Amino acid sequence: MSTQNNRQFAMRQETSKIHLGNTHQDYSSLFELAIFGVFVDALHVTLN
Repeated sequence: MSTQNNRQFAMRQETSKIHLGNTHQDYSSLFELAIFGVFVDALHVTLN
């Protein structure tokens, strides 16, 4: 149980490091992905 908690904590620390390093890049790519998803949805609606 404690080893699993330690592993989760380590993974959380790693992800927080990655987020701190690439926060701006992540948000911009997420924004682009959201716009792309909306565009694709609209395309599917117009095609159907």
